[in-house]
Amino acid sequence: MKELGQIGHLAASLPWSVAEYDRVRKTMGEDYWSYGVAENRHVLETLTRYSFGQGLSARKLSVDEMFAPSTYELSKI
Repeated sequence: MKELGQIGHLAASLPWSVAEYDRVRKTMGEDYWSYGVAENRHVLETLTRYSFGQGLSARKLSVDEMFAPSTYELSKI
């Protein structure tokens, strides 16, 4: 994420990318692409609630049923 804000590391030659990166960080916070189960538990719980509520799943799963505890840290980048 830090590399996105450095001119020398731009993946594309867009003149506004650093300014856009700064604007997004101010709007959405430093960790706007959070990784890991703990960091996204509220999102995953909402997903399972909606899935069950809309009839897409037979029951509401818990987040702990969706991921093996041993993978919680492995999924972080």
